[in-house]
Amino acid sequence: MRGRRQGCHLYRPRRTREVSEDHDLRDDRTRSGLRDVDDRGERGNNRDDEGAPRVGVGAECAGVRCVTKIDMCPSNVLAETLKLLHKVLKSPGCRKIPVPVSNKDDVIVTASNFTSQRVCPIFQVSNVTGENLPLLKTFLNLLSPRMGTHATDASEFQIDDIYSVPGVGTVVSGTTMRGVIQLNDSLLLGPDPLGQFVNIAIRTIHRKRMPVKEVRGGQTASFALKKIKRSQIRKGMVIVSPAVQPQACWEFEGDILVLHHPTTICARYQAMVHCGSVRQTASITAMDLDCLRTGDKSRVHFRFIKQPEYIREGSRLVFREGRTKAVGNVVKVFPHVVGLPQSHRAVKVNKMRPRGCEGEPLAPLSGNKENQPRSRGRRSRRGNSESGVTHPGSTASRSDNPTTHRPRENESESTQSRELDK
Repeated sequence: MRGRRQGCHLYRPRRTREVSEDHDLRDDRTRSGLRDVDDRGERGNNRDDEGAPRVGVGAECAGVRCVTKIDMCPSNVLAETLKLLHKVLKSPGCRKIPVPVSNKDDVIVTASNFTSQRVCPIFQVSNVTGENLPLLKTFLNLLSPRMGTHATDASEFQIDDIYSVPGVGTVVSGTTMRGVIQLNDSLLLGPDPLGQFVNIAIRTIHRKRMPVKEVRGGQTASFALKKIKRSQIRKGMVIVSPAVQPQACWEFEGDILVLHHPTTICARYQAMVHCGSVRQTASITAMDLDCLRTGDKSRVHFRFIKQPEYIREGSRLVFREGRTKAVGNVVKVFPHVVGLPQSHRAVKVNKMRPRGCEGEPLAPLSGNKENQPRSRGRRSRRGNSESGVTHPGSTASRSDNPTTHRPRENESESTQSRELDK
């Protein structure tokens, strides 16, 4: 007992840093009026519920709010959640009209006025009991398509997922943004890490697990591609018509609105950019203001960190990092100029390579002694004799040219003859 009172190390909390962070987080949530998840099974709002509607408003998107798990949530917690949701939607940052949906008449009214982007339907559903799920499905079926496309538009398809099906090959799934894509169409896939597009052909098209002959703008589908590996495709790539003449970009400009940031955003700040199916870290290279704070608007120049991407002007983007959130639109795109292939680049001469490699001429052996290679050790002499190159001091030259060198036996015989004559 004495050890416990004095704070013995056996009873010391192990994760003191994590405990302090959780304590600070709970204090922040209680200050903002949000309820944390309780261990007893009670569910409330998390800290992202307040920022999610503002992100949708900043991106100019109409949204629907669904309150789930109503079968296990106590009535007082549900009432508190709905009260806070109405407060957030009516705040100056959102300016929405919350409409609770409880019958089919509410579904028809909200679906007909949904395009005004002023009405925000609120559904209370349960995936366990299926309560109010038919109302949500009816509402989604009554919505009109957001984008209007024509058959004459150039086709464009954004890749969201990649699969490798045995017996079929590489399969990609995503959304058809515009135009019409049919079987056996010859399209372009890209961009790759070098910013280039490759030719592909559509083998089969499936929509809602059924084979079809074509897909139109606004429809989701999956394509089986011919002669393409899964390793060559990544999320964020597009399939476009050759008439578009697509070009990847490293840099682009956008008008953004900072929804929340703890301090200030300056140049060289890096965060994740979401633009359609593109998800990549980008760095701020320049902007109109010296620094950005919460609620500021500015034109910002971005540059991707890893590889170029295909982005169209007018696309919506979300710029986030942790709790930092900013939304905006792409204003200008700077096309990436693809360099020459590696085979056309100038090859740097390696000074460590031996002479005579890859068409380099051998230095002449006759004439100046400076041009003649020096023989060092036995290995160089053996190599020169095998290659047919002889040097004045080598053994091969002595044996081949008897005039330049006489054997020792002939020299001894001549000296003996001279002594006898004397």
